[in-house]
Amino acid sequence: MNALRVFLSLAVMAVVVYGCGNGEPSAADQRKEIRLFEDRLYSPESSMDRDSALMLVDRYLKYGEAFPEDSLAPRFQFKAARMHMALDNYQESITVLGRLEARYPDWERMPQVLLIRGTIYDDHLRDYNKAEKAYQRIIDEHPDDELVPDARALIMHLGKDPEDIIREFEQRAAEADTAVVS
Repeated sequence: MNALRVFLSLAVMAVVVYGCGNGEPSAADQRKEIRLFEDRLYSPESSMDRDSALMLVDRYLKYGEAFPEDSLAPRFQFKAARMHMALDNYQESITVLGRLEARYPDWERMPQVLLIRGTIYDDHLRDYNKAEKAYQRIIDEHPDDELVPDARALIMHLGKDPEDIIREFEQRAAEADTAVVS
């Protein structure tokens, strides 16, 4: 019942925002609507439901299509990709991240885009070749970024079971302790 109330109130907000004017909402109107959706979806009184989250994703993507030159467009695209990821819509997230890379290749958060892309391929789609390419792009195209050490470590551990990685760390720590004692 709570999810239905959230969905209906978001739909009413959309009608109110779009109801006045010439049918084409301005960037300010769309930003206002996005803020309303975010506030409602992330409020402590609300539980995040899939339909409301997808409505917010739709708003993010429509903003980017309508106002591609706006400085918020890549940020909203990024939020849409992350929301798809949170909803386990991995292929949709990859699609949005790909469009983001194509449209905004110099965006300041591109290393994070590549890291998320690699993580989806690595952890969820099990496509280790594509994961490695995404991580390697961070290293090659953004060599001074703080994510480079993470990208290197992720490449080293591609396809490995988390328990195997923990054993490797424990083994290295034990070897380091032995070397210190000697």
